[in-house]
Amino acid sequence: MAEVTHIRVDGALVGIWNLKFRMAEVKARPLPDNRARARLLLELVKEENYVPPRSEPAYEEALLQAYLVWDGLVQPEPETGIKILGLGCPRCRQLADLVREVLGELDLPCDVEHVTAESRIRSYGVIGSPALVINGRVVTAGQVPSRAELRELVQSHLF
Repeated sequence: MAEVTHIRVDGALVGIWNLKFRMAEVKARPLPDNRARARLLLELVKEENYVPPRSEPAYEEALLQAYLVWDGLVQPEPETGIKILGLGCPRCRQLADLVREVLGELDLPCDVEHVTAESRIRSYGVIGSPALVINGRVVTAGQVPSRAELRELVQSHLF
């Protein structure tokens, strides 16, 4: 069954079909170095995914990083920023709006991502939505905190 894996390419989150399968293919081949692995991985990924030609070097680098983490050769980068987990209901949108307002009040630049893919939401182990994730840690689930509570959560978990 095909699955989507998300990687960061030049700061943007990009979904790649069958990436783990392609990484297993690369691992099975005797290749001289990581550059050869990155080139082969890019070519395999392009069989099922659109990669803009001008972005190929950035994709190659991102795919190599994903491969090295997948193969256990490097530790993954710690997750940073804020994520709102939810399928897009009114409460999820309310939480996303409130997060942006509080960040503005605190004058804090921060990545805010609204995660709507059920598989990614499940990966955090939350049951209720919306859920709020700060720097990779679930800090609330199943509720929209008050402005004051959210301010406290952001200040205590973002730094």
